[in-house]
Amino acid sequence: MSDVKIRFTKKEAKALDDLIMMGYEEDIEEATNAGKLEGIKQGKLEGAEQKSIAIAKSLLKEKISLEVIKKATGLSMETIKSLIV
Repeated sequence: MSDVKIRFTKKEAKALDDLIMMGYEEDIEEATNAGKLEGIKQGKLEGAEQKSIAIAKSLLKEKISLEVIKKATGLSMETIKSLIV
């Protein structure tokens, strides 16, 4: 098997490099956007959980049953019990 060598002019080599870099930049941009979306999603989930915890604390102060708090907030019984001071 023989090695085939292709020679490019400097202009052709630069154009090829530019195309390759453009592909890398698009891949990096897509990965960055996916990471940002995942971060936003995670932030929303954490915010929703914090809101549920705040509601549970208020309900505990009002002496609402743990079972009702669990149903109202979607928090686990373990989490709710950990809020009792």
